[in-house]
Amino acid sequence: MIDLASLFPEEILAFLLEGYDEKAEIKPFFGDEIFRWIHGRWEYDALRYTNIPKRLRLFLSREISLPETSMRYRLVSRDGSEKLGIELRDGEIVETVYIPFRNRATVCVSSQVGCRFSCSFCQTGRMGFRRNLSPAEIVFQVYCFLREGKRVTHIVFMGMGEPLDNYENVIKAIRILNNPLGLGISIRRITLSTVGLVPGIKRLMTEGMQINLALSLHNPIPEERQVLVPAEKRHPIKKLLPLLMEYYHRTSRQVTFEYVVIEGVNDGPRHSRRLARISKGWDCKLNLIALNRSDIDRQTWRRNKAAVMRFKEMCLNAGLKNVTIRLSRGIDISGACGLLASHRKK
Repeated sequence: MIDLASLFPEEILAFLLEGYDEKAEIKPFFGDEIFRWIHGRWEYDALRYTNIPKRLRLFLSREISLPETSMRYRLVSRDGSEKLGIELRDGEIVETVYIPFRNRATVCVSSQVGCRFSCSFCQTGRMGFRRNLSPAEIVFQVYCFLREGKRVTHIVFMGMGEPLDNYENVIKAIRILNNPLGLGISIRRITLSTVGLVPGIKRLMTEGMQINLALSLHNPIPEERQVLVPAEKRHPIKKLLPLLMEYYHRTSRQVTFEYVVIEGVNDGPRHSRRLARISKGWDCKLNLIALNRSDIDRQTWRRNKAAVMRFKEMCLNAGLKNVTIRLSRGIDISGACGLLASHRKK
């Protein structure tokens, strides 16, 4: 069976021309129409595709595969964020988070079940790597919220997994989400977060898409960063920085440095000075994040937040021009940065 929801319109049409016996019934626009049913109307029952012939509908219902997903759990935060645990065909579970805030509504999607890069503060990394998600399994995370009538203005690849480690499927998912026959979301409203896989960033520059790129930096000093982000050993900052500058110049999109502030570890004067040095002369942003834990108490949270505020002032005094603080959402449902994880169905 073919994974129809992972195909572009022209691929759907090619599949019909190759696999359907009654080729005279196939019209050139059927690829567009079937794509629109799946990605624009979020309808997964081919028997309801009323603008194509009945025999073709029956064929599709027998021969195609759409991701068999079911909602395993839903957690709603006090701040309005929602986290879904989505069970996939093989029993694996991925988490996705809906984050409404003022005039924005962001979906944080996962790209893999687990992750192979083991960042020290990330719950997903402790799962280990299990498998990549298909394009359909990625986009359906967004559709779970759209089918409930929720609006979606932005999408961030900051959930479970390393997006550039599942490059082909992630890029295809982005192009599907951007397609005007479907959701049609602007590429400029999509952000991809990476630990900094050099080959993936090089490929991304050739795609002709203005995707917002965020680097999980967390420490600008290489020997210290590799403790927090082991990928530093194979993809060092000294190689990443010129590449990120080139990405900025090619795409005209500001690059963000994501930085989880860990008191006494990466929040000293040497860190702020090094950050000022690497950000000089090009358009980048430092986004500071408080260290999150699902079991955090109020006193610890206040101390972490105070550490972020102190480090922001330190960075500004060191000469950084663009320093922001990420408002952590969904902490009480383990939906904030670094907290997504899942387990196989028992």
